[in-house]
Amino acid sequence: MADQKQVVYEYLEALLQDPLLEGVVADEPVVADTASAVEPVSEEVAGVAEPSPVEVPAVEASTGEELNCILVDMHGLKLAIPFDHVEGSMHLTDLALSLEGPDWMIGRFGQAPAWTRIVDTARWLIPERYKPEYSRYLEVVILKGRRWALACDGLVQSVRIPVAAINRHQDARQRTWLLGTYMPERCAILDIEQLLLELEAACA
Repeated sequence: MADQKQVVYEYLEALLQDPLLEGVVADEPVVADTASAVEPVSEEVAGVAEPSPVEVPAVEASTGEELNCILVDMHGLKLAIPFDHVEGSMHLTDLALSLEGPDWMIGRFGQAPAWTRIVDTARWLIPERYKPEYSRYLEVVILKGRRWALACDGLVQSVRIPVAAINRHQDARQRTWLLGTYMPERCAILDIEQLLLELEAACA
């Protein structure tokens, strides 16, 4: 069992160290300039109604035996976001953002005070590996409650992950956002409840 945990740990480390994994386009990364791609607006203009989020096609609700997730690409990593915490998705370029906030926040949209804040997902999750030139954010996954959304490069597919097949993250000292890994999809599963707690604490 100890050997298996070590294999999982080394696998995740390899994921975080190599931003150009198998399955990611091997061409020269296109530098994304989100500041120019998204038109900044004043808070007065930001009150204009945004397009409604597109509902992510979902499978049945998660059960005790399976975790139903949407797979997304992000900074060369594949992340699994549990459907139970997803409200929908939107194209980043469709949003008129107020570009205020800390460096780990791309911007916010909606109407005050009910802003939806878009997280620079790579900068928040893996700041030690973050490289702006690898950021190709095109999509936004809106989490339940609409207070937070995660930027990603693209939506991949829906997947059912057997709970018994999840290699659980055990180290509470680092990567607290990580629920575990799932080897068949080579993905990291997000602990959304923990992530939301940390985001709220950072804005308190």
